[in-house]
Amino acid sequence: MPDQLVIKGLEFQGHIGVTPEERHEAQPIGVDLDLDYPDNALAAVSVADDIARAVDYAQVADRVIEIGISQEFSLLE
Repeated sequence: MPDQLVIKGLEFQGHIGVTPEERHEAQPIGVDLDLDYPDNALAAVSVADDIARAVDYAQVADRVIEIGISQEFSLLE
């Protein structure tokens, strides 16, 4: 089983909806992320105890929010 980075309950306001009218007003969006890493990648960082090799959860969350608020989407499936 691959290592995973998991972020649950990330929330922001975004423009979603099938019609332009729906997308006009920002709506609340909630995102759960389960990102797979190659086997033992995160464990190796933990053993090395090297913060420079660690995954920055805040950067991942910030990037998802940046994409979510800067674009319009019809569907989220």
